[in-house]
This record gives sequence, structure tokens and C-alpha cells, in this order.
Amino acid sequence: MPKINYFNQDDNVEFQFILDDAGTDVKINGLEQRVLITNTNIQTNNDDKKISSIEPLKRGDLVDYTERRWLIINEVNGLRYDTYKAVMRYCNYTIKFSVDCKVYEFPCIIESSTIGVSYDSKMVLPNDLIKVTVQENTDTLKIKRDQRFIKLGSAWNVIGIDRTQQGLITFTCEIDQISVNDDLVNEIADKCNKTYTIEILNGANSSIDRNGTLQLNVKVTENGSVVTLPVVYESSDNTVATVDNNGLVSGVTTGIATITVSLVDDPSIQDSINIKVESVTFPNNYSVVIEGFNEIKKTVSTPSVATYTGKVLNNGVQDTSKSVIWEIVSTNEILAPKSTIQSQNGTSCVVQAGGTQGKAIVLRATYIGDLSIYAEKTITIKALF
Repeated sequence: MPKINYFNQDDNVEFQFILDDAGTDVKINGLEQRVLITNTNIQTNNDDKKISSIEPLKRGDLVDYTERRWLIINEVNGLRYDTYKAVMRYCNYTIKFSVDCKVYEFPCIIESSTIGVSYDSKMVLPNDLIKVTVQENTDTLKIKRDQRFIKLGSAWNVIGIDRTQQGLITFTCEIDQISVNDDLVNEIADKCNKTYTIEILNGANSSIDRNGTLQLNVKVTENGSVVTLPVVYESSDNTVATVDNNGLVSGVTTGIATITVSLVDDPSIQDSINIKVESVTFPNNYSVVIEGFNEIKKTVSTPSVATYTGKVLNNGVQDTSKSVIWEIVSTNEILAPKSTIQSQNGTSCVVQAGGTQGKAIVLRATYIGDLSIYAEKTITIKALF
């Protein structure tokens, strides 16, 4: 069996077999991909490696490999021997830019000289200049001339931007003076000095009924001017009151909860309000209901009776302390004996069927506290069979 040279992909060998046997799993622009990585034959001062893949590669692709970040630095012309091949270079630093008070961090390749001038294939750099190469994307395109960053213990100013290599941006940067707004510890130049405030306009304290709601009115300012920025709401006790993403507070049970609103980008900027949830007090609204059969079946030999229950409701909830009185207010029975109330109390009564089958009576239960409040039930006298 012929020996396979994994590092010479010009052999007529199915490249997928090589990937399966000797490939490496990496992430390219955040997506997992299996590739073949080998050393280059070119001796340079940089940490360069060859990368080959069945999937397309392009200059500027960012590769996560061996817990390090790498940039593909050469132009990829296309398929060769069923593979894409490129050269990637280790990103030896990360830099941070502050743009509109938002900090962006980029892996990059920094090249510089320490004595005299630095020569390479593209430019001559004095020792107070560095060349910074990053991936070209929507965030790096925000970097403009005269923007500054902190690296290598110094401040640097962007004086030139080269976008001639598609997929990459190279900044020429010169050393600059440290300013009062530079954060050397976190390596952020021109740290944002904007002042933000947030205020709940409903006041320091408010109250709502249980199951009631309150819409919070919030104002955010930037250096004194009202702005629109994303905020987040939080309740100190969701068993008392909850708050949604739009600041609508809902009462749950009696008690006090603190509602806090803060900026998403800076939670230290916040305001709060105490919400007192109180019991709901409704005016009395009495009604009466009668529960029991709609008919009484009449027998010949024994009295036919049925029991009915009267309930007094206040706003739909039974009030067991309230009573009713019972009476038969109408009947279409024409033969004696007629149906009667055999016995009654404040909550129930027993109706005895009279002698007329197929006729109906109307039973009334009246609330003792207000004789205008009552309920009626129509009961039909029927034969047993």
C-alpha cells in the first residue's frame, strides 16, 4: 500500500479522507469547521501556518485554533486539488477602541520596530509608528483617523487607514501623549466622559390595588438632554408586585415591593420606586341565588318534598352571615291541596308538592337585609312515572 503524505495535498488522494484522519476542528468566524493545518516553508519572524479546507476560505477570516486567534492574510484564489488553501498569522494582541461611548475589542496583528526603522514589503516605519491589521467588518469600519487606543503601555493615534487588501484593514498609528481620559489599566483611550441619569417620574412612592396596574414613566438623560436608551426593570419581590419589560407594574398581593430601573449598558445608573400593594375594597353588591331541583315528583301514598338552599352573595362571593326568608309567590295549581313550604330557616327550606301534577310554582328567597333583593325559582310538579 503506498504511503500517504498528509502534508503534500497535491497527491491524488481524497482530501476528505485526509481531513478525517489528520484534520483539526477549529472555528472560522465563529462557525465550527474541520481543516488541515501545517507549518509553512517560508522562514519569517511571524507565526504563520498553512490552512486547507473543503469549505471556502477568504482573506480576513478569523480562525480560532489552539486557544489563539489567527487571521488569514493572503488572497485565496479558489479551489486547488479540491481544497481551499491559505496562510494564517497569529493575532499577537487585542486592541480596544471607544466609539460613541461603546468599547469594541478586536484581535489584531501589530508590527513595529524597536530601533531605527522597520522595513517590510509595503512600507518603512519609524520606531514611533506601528502597523495594526484587523479583520474588515462592520465594527472595524467604524474606526476613523485620529481615533486613539492604548497598547504596549502607550497611547496610539490612527494616522492612516489602508483597505486595499480586501478582508483586512491596516492602520498606521503613531505614538501619542497620554490624556486624562485614558484608562491605562483597562487599555481604553478617550474613555467616555458622558454623564447619564435615569429617573422614574411617578414619584418616590406609589400604591396600587391588588390585581391593579401602574405604568412607570421613565426619563433618561445624557449630559442633561433627554435620550432614548435601553433599560431593564426589576422587582424586589415578585410575590408582591411584578414589572414587565415596558415598566408596567402589576399588584399580586398586599405588601411593599421596590421597583428598580437601570440602563442596560451601565446597571450602576438606576432609580427606584416603592410600590405599596393594598387590599381591594369594593362597595356592597348583594344578590341571591336558589339551588335545588327544577321539579318535584309527586307520589300518591307519601308526601313529596324537596330541599332548596338560598345563598346571599356580595360581589359574587357568598356571605354566610346573611339570611333569606322563603315564600311561594305564585302557582297555577287549581286543585287542593296546593304545594306549601313545609319548613324553612335563613339558608334553606323544604317544599312539599301539592296535589296538582304538571303544574308549576314559583319559590322566592328574599335577602332579609334588603327586601328588594331576591331570587325566584320555577318548580314543576311531575308524576313519579
